[in-house]
Amino acid sequence: MLPFIAFTGFIQLADFVSFYSETTSLFLLSISLWFLAYWSTHKKFTTLQLILFGFLLGLLPLCKIQVLPMAFVVGVFAFIQLFLFQKSKMLRYGAVLMGSVVAVWGGWCLFLLSHNVLDDFVTFYIQANFQYKDALATANSRSPLLNFFRLPWVIIRGGSGFEWLFLPFCLLAFVFVVIVFFRKKSLRSLSLDSFFWLMIGAYLVMADIAITR
Repeated sequence: MLPFIAFTGFIQLADFVSFYSETTSLFLLSISLWFLAYWSTHKKFTTLQLILFGFLLGLLPLCKIQVLPMAFVVGVFAFIQLFLFQKSKMLRYGAVLMGSVVAVWGGWCLFLLSHNVLDDFVTFYIQANFQYKDALATANSRSPLLNFFRLPWVIIRGGSGFEWLFLPFCLLAFVFVVIVFFRKKSLRSLSLDSFFWLMIGAYLVMADIAITR
């Protein structure tokens, strides 16, 4: 929830309109990550939880299309958790999750089609976003791989505003490593919920890719 609170807290306009169009997607991503953490701890799922989770995943690209890489990681690890914790019900639960995502996009496309703006949505939201990325890539002489590894340094050196989120996160990550890993006698004692932290790493890699692209 911290990124959402931070971005919203810096908005100084009474109507909450700002350039931070990432705010809503950050809020939904935070809730999605909470679901994964909850399932990792309790090792069980309910149909209502999966419907809500699928609904959030379906909404994410409509909030900010650049959030797709992170949403993909969250969705993949939800299925991994279904496989690890509920093998016997994986197909049924997986169908509920996917059905919720399809229902969001199906309803959205039918709504647009009924107002004769579906073609406009595809042109101005999907195609235009990809063309915008290509235009930025042409103007940037550095390779995408170099930008990927430069991003942490750009944040640390300051001036972008991201350091107020990145540096506390590094501190929390260090504390986590000290408390959790150094207190365990062997890595074999790590339980299945350790896959959650692998997902966090993949999530941050995808976030880097989304930003640097």
